[in-house]
Amino acid sequence: MRRGIERVIAPQALIILCVAAALYSPVWYLVIIAFALTLAIYIWRGYDARFLIGVAIILFIICAIILAGRWLDWIDLANQIAIGAIYFIAIGVIAQLIKFLRER
Repeated sequence: MRRGIERVIAPQALIILCVAAALYSPVWYLVIIAFALTLAIYIWRGYDARFLIGVAIILFIICAIILAGRWLDWIDLANQIAIGAIYFIAIGVIAQLIKFLRER
């Protein structure tokens, strides 16, 4: 039971940590540390890295909605969300590549 809860809660908690770091951190290296920590934990614990890529797609959709709505005061927020989505794609692809190389 505990193992199942850990497999469900921990990946989402890491995603929330990364999104919060990307949106609210005033310094860029804390964002990089949060994403690197998430990548390391995803690889170490064997979580499904496709979830990271799915989150990136959702974040890109949110950016498109913000930009299509032409809310001029939210453009900076859309840019920050897009940068976070790019980080999610990067760590998702790296985690998938490492998983592929381990299985070979």
